[in-house]
Amino acid sequence: MGEDKEYEVLDEGNEIITQLCKRYKPHFRYVDPEHVVVLAVMNLPRPFSMKKLAKITKIDPAHRTILKRYGRRDVRYIIELYSSDWVQWNLPRKQWIIAHEIGHIAKPESKGLVQHSVEDHAWLLDAVGIEWWNKDNLPNLLEGEPFPFRIGLFYHLHESDEDGSGVPEGGDSHGGRRFEFE
Repeated sequence: MGEDKEYEVLDEGNEIITQLCKRYKPHFRYVDPEHVVVLAVMNLPRPFSMKKLAKITKIDPAHRTILKRYGRRDVRYIIELYSSDWVQWNLPRKQWIIAHEIGHIAKPESKGLVQHSVEDHAWLLDAVGIEWWNKDNLPNLLEGEPFPFRIGLFYHLHESDEDGSGVPEGGDSHGGRRFEFE
């Protein structure tokens, strides 16, 4: 059995969420930065076989209660990534990866997260294309003119989950099992 992951709150990631939500309020209208925490795995590199750079997990009500009581904050989502990746990414890549993850946050009444599909993330593909995460020239989302996202693609994103299903509570944006608290 491998070494347990050790996490730290990534303040820079949390600040990016706050800025994205202010600058692109209509796009990320269901995202409350106070409900999201970015955690970095500090003691291990991302496994070579792991293709996902980050994942968002919706916290189930039991764990939310504990975090609210002892953490004094109503955390509903955790974005997990690896510090070894974060320190290598340039600022625009960090912004786009965080934007992609918060793009999974569904309407408050939804049971889970927006699914990870081409249809549900058309806003991202329309903006920066396929394999955007490998591009070195991603636009900076927080400097200069706001990026001209097609807002209709964001509205479609949330309408595609009308039944409230999506990814179930405790599941992550990449179809994995619930977030393990270590």
